[in-house]
Amino acid sequence: MSCTNAEELDCAEWIAGTYGTTHGANIEADPDVAGVGIVTAFLATSILAVIIAYGSLLFTIIPGLDDNPIDAWVMKILRKVSFLNTSDGKREFWTPVVERVLLNLSDQQVVTGLAMLIAGYMKHCSINFYHFEVIFYLAWLSSHVHLTTIHILHAYLADRPQLRNWRLFFLIVMLVMTSIMIYYIGRLSHGADVGVPMQCMMQLPENKTWDMAGLSISLFWVFAISWNFIPSIIRLFLPLKRFCATWFLHKPQNRMTACIERLRNRRWSHPIGPLFHVPIIAIRVVRKLHHIISSIVRSTVLSILVDTFWFLIAALMLLWSRQSIRISGRLDRSEDEWGFGQIVPVLILASTILVFSEVYTERLEDTGDITPLHSDPPPSNYASPDLRKSGNVDDMEMESGLLADVQPVAVKAETYVGRVAGIFLKKKKSKKKKKK
Repeated sequence: MSCTNAEELDCAEWIAGTYGTTHGANIEADPDVAGVGIVTAFLATSILAVIIAYGSLLFTIIPGLDDNPIDAWVMKILRKVSFLNTSDGKREFWTPVVERVLLNLSDQQVVTGLAMLIAGYMKHCSINFYHFEVIFYLAWLSSHVHLTTIHILHAYLADRPQLRNWRLFFLIVMLVMTSIMIYYIGRLSHGADVGVPMQCMMQLPENKTWDMAGLSISLFWVFAISWNFIPSIIRLFLPLKRFCATWFLHKPQNRMTACIERLRNRRWSHPIGPLFHVPIIAIRVVRKLHHIISSIVRSTVLSILVDTFWFLIAALMLLWSRQSIRISGRLDRSEDEWGFGQIVPVLILASTILVFSEVYTERLEDTGDITPLHSDPPPSNYASPDLRKSGNVDDMEMESGLLADVQPVAVKAETYVGRVAGIFLKKKKSKKKKKK
């Protein structure tokens, strides 16, 4: 990634290790990266997605979350709580609503996160480490919120390959770009200033970087990425999920159980049979640990909790970075002013309200609670229940045709009967008046 002659800086002093050109110097503000509207929109979308995800989990709205011992235990506890126990009718009503709203929030996070990452890489010649770090935290928020929605909707996405594949593709692209950012952030952990230009950072030779602190930070973030990302991919592909369950769960468990049975059968006939108790106990312990670890890795509930933890870490680091740079007074102008570029990201959140109202109205129409204003009238053709059961198409069409022909006549007869009854009532009233 090379810079133009106009953008290229003299980084020799910084690379030499003096850092004199950056410590305490003013930092050029960049509202397009760290503006108050950008940060507010990211945080609001993320918090809303997390709240809906936990709400669907607590009220057991989303199906398919109890195929794991830990998840089944959590679901069992939640169903025992009276106000959290959702009826089948309510669950059937709210499941499509929650799915569509979560997908909308997830798509917003993917699009804005990728846009922010691409902008960060394109502006590496003009931004400093502070804004590069803000972009990293925003991308971290987006990726973990997207992972949370995938955990909640893994059964929904597994049945819809087209929706699953392109979301997974963009998530992989985002995580790869974020991992490259981790590499550069780890290189700056040995005392460099937040005002260091990123183009100077990228010109650093390898012997100037990778002290223990930088390596620890990079490994920490890489571990945080891979912890939930790999199980998330496995859950989205049912054949891969079955393969991993067979080879990494069922077969090891069966082999250890068979080994325990062989040792039990031989301990009575072998001269040192009593000593077989030691390997039997050891294998039992290993089998139990293997079962616990596999349950933890496959648990959707624990994956959501881990994603929430990393989301909170990224949100706190983001807010701390913005607050510390504001307190230092090193920004040449404020990044808290509300302009067009800050209002638009917040207004994009309105699309979530529109999606919710649209899906909610559709569900009301499907359940018959409301009727569309321009709904089609009921069909004039009608077949009797006996004919519908018989399945005789010709008779059904004949009866429908006869009814269609008779219907206008029936309407006229009904009108005529009503008029005759009205005339009769008027004559009866007039006779009573005459008698009086």
